[in-house]
Amino acid sequence: MSRAKSKSMAKKADPVPTNGVRAVSEDSTNSVAMPTEDAVRIRAYQIYEARGRGEGQMLNDWLTAEAQIIGRQG
Repeated sequence: MSRAKSKSMAKKADPVPTNGVRAVSEDSTNSVAMPTEDAVRIRAYQIYEARGRGEGQMLNDWLTAEAQIIGRQG
């Protein structure tokens, strides 16, 4: 088999889902959907802007963003 053909047959990693959620599995029977950090960051910033860019609520914005993204999956 030629090198070019063997390289093209190599398995490629699956891309991160476009919905911003990545499946995390501790074992083969227990899988949990976790939001990607980028998806949470973007949503948290949107929440911050919607609140009028008021300071002091960064953690609340982050946790709200996580809950909203995970809630979409449930």
